[in-house]
Amino acid sequence: MEPRYGILIDLTRCVGCQACVVACKTGNELVPGQAYIDIQEKVHGQFPVLSASFLTHRCYHCGDAACVAVCPTGALYKKYRFTAVDAEKCIACERCISACPYDIPQMVDDRVSKCTGCMELIESGGEPWCVQTCPSGALLFGSRRTLMNQALDQIDSIRGQFPKAQIYGQTEAGGLSVFLILPDEPAALDLPNLEQIEERRSKIRRAETPTAPSLAKAEVKSSSLGTLALSLGFTGLAALLNRRQQVNRYEIDLEVGD
Repeated sequence: MEPRYGILIDLTRCVGCQACVVACKTGNELVPGQAYIDIQEKVHGQFPVLSASFLTHRCYHCGDAACVAVCPTGALYKKYRFTAVDAEKCIACERCISACPYDIPQMVDDRVSKCTGCMELIESGGEPWCVQTCPSGALLFGSRRTLMNQALDQIDSIRGQFPKAQIYGQTEAGGLSVFLILPDEPAALDLPNLEQIEERRSKIRRAETPTAPSLAKAEVKSSSLGTLALSLGFTGLAALLNRRQQVNRYEIDLEVGD
């Protein structure tokens, strides 16, 4: 079995320096306006009693990845427990954008754009760019199981300073591979709770197979969809989507504790 990697983000240690943002952009050679990580400051309370924390908006690499389940071409797929991207297979149908409970995937030049977990660095024995450059030790990379156990061991002591501190991503969306130690409740840090995630995912699961007009719209964006529609047909496409969901759910059963 291939390794199951993860990234632990301890927001109680984040200093908002933006080093991870810059390293990610530079290391992945992202074009202007393209970013995989967004760090913002959020102020809580009312003057004069105020406190501040930092928010991180990025792909959390869901164990039960809705974007993978709805992708009809395999442009999004799971590897090392991260959600990888094969941009050449993307047909710009934008189904991943609608499905993601964290609003992460974007379209750049008619191709899906999101964090890939720095696959090339990992496979060469390195760490993701964001982890390499974090000066406060807020980001750690390694075995997801090892990092989760570390977070569980630390959470009680962290609550001495942050009474509402909690681990986010242990079970959400099948268990996140990029999970967090939060200094406050998820809602205070603009993160959906488990119920909200499942509500959105349920809507996606109940959605009907793409209709002819929706496929035609995607065909205008990419001529490759014409070949896909002819070869699969509507019945074949429905079967493909159903099969991807079944495979993804089977992998979750194996990986949720990793």
